[in-house]
Amino acid sequence: MYSISRNPLYLGNFIIVFGITLFIQVWWLALLVWFGFWIYYERIIFTEEEFLRSKFKDQFLEWAKKTPIVIPRFRNWKKPELGFSFKTVLRREFSTYFSIVTTFFFLEVVTNFLSKKKFTVNSSWVIFFAISLGIYLTFFILKKKTKLLNVVGR
Repeated sequence: MYSISRNPLYLGNFIIVFGITLFIQVWWLALLVWFGFWIYYERIIFTEEEFLRSKFKDQFLEWAKKTPIVIPRFRNWKKPELGFSFKTVLRREFSTYFSIVTTFFFLEVVTNFLSKKKFTVNSSWVIFFAISLGIYLTFFILKKKTKLLNVVGR
């Protein structure tokens, strides 16, 4: 990913949060989130790149010159040394998945409360949340108590 964007994680975080904001369907909130992300991450990126510039010098400058800060340039794609590992994705991202589901569930509860003035949740949301919680707990236990999700060299 670092061949097409210098900050793919920040782009991913933005897409997740912006998507959640769009779910709320308030245009000015989406705009506010966009500006907030830009202001917040601009400072982080500046600080990180200062560090990388001082540590890696010309090597960093050469990479930065051809790699965009956030918006991917797909024609720069280079195959990574390590191949894709589904186990690694599961080990690292199960918490992110559950955070997204929990946020949508919470938004559904709040929206229902604000519109109906009582706590009601559609049973499909409860089932979806319960299944997601089960998935989260399963992967949490697998990560902490076993080596099943470990991949050699990662």
